[in-house]
Amino acid sequence: MKQPEIENAILRNLYEAYFRSESGYNMKNIRESGGWDEIAFWIESDSLEHDGLIKAWAMGGYYRFTSAGILYTRPLAKVNHLALWTSRL
Repeated sequence: MKQPEIENAILRNLYEAYFRSESGYNMKNIRESGGWDEIAFWIESDSLEHDGLIKAWAMGGYYRFTSAGILYTRPLAKVNHLALWTSRL
């Protein structure tokens, strides 16, 4: 069963990390900050990976967006893009 709250948190954090030019984001931090059940969280992240929106990037739970993930998330994102870009400067 889909867990929209978990999915949104994963996509939002990875989307923001992408625009901050971070190479990846630790999924464990997302899970801990949301306080979600570990099994439910990893089932949802596996689902997003299966859908081709995210992919494992490095050991230790680091993931990054795929191109499809960026295109899928952009219209849904409640992100201040200007603030993300200027924080990179």
